[in-house]
Amino acid sequence: GQQAMEGSTGSSIGTKNTAIGYRSLYVLETGTGNVAMGYGVGDTVTTGSNNETLGPNARGTTPTTGSGNILIGANTDTVSSSSASTLNIGGTIYGDLANDRIGIGSATINSGASLDMSSKTDSLLLPTGTTGQRPTATEGMVRYNSTTPAVEVYVSGAWGSLMPSTGTLTNNVTLGTSAGGASPSSPGEARTP
Repeated sequence: GQQAMEGSTGSSIGTKNTAIGYRSLYVLETGTGNVAMGYGVGDTVTTGSNNETLGPNARGTTPTTGSGNILIGANTDTVSSSSASTLNIGGTIYGDLANDRIGIGSATINSGASLDMSSKTDSLLLPTGTTGQRPTATEGMVRYNSTTPAVEVYVSGAWGSLMPSTGTLTNNVTLGTSAGGASPSSPGEARTP
């Protein structure tokens, strides 16, 4: 496109870059391996490398030297001019790619969470199925069992209800602390004081 990779000096000297669209990678000077598709995409990147941007104005006004960012959608942006290894999909899904963390609804991702939805105030809808539809289990799986009906978790080789709907407490998992054992625990489980 017109003025794509023109560079602040009138001639871009970066290498292995791809720009499609008016003013894409417009001020690029020495960055390498950038991909920009759309109107004004990445037009603030000067020395950043390996950024992937897609959508009109996908760069906002921020990234200039940051590297390894993925921006998808109109007017998406990074947090700072030197942000590295971040993801922004439509201003809704964010990622800290260096630490394998995803945030929904906020670019601020808690460093102790793989998936951070703390900025949301609605709910989380769990996978739902009958007892007969349980998946091949792996420790720590969580689902809603529509047969029992209860939220259940796979712990110590067995499915157990987190919150049973009846007064019968069979193979239940306890979350929190108790004087009787470690948490989480399941009835009949060997415990260490």
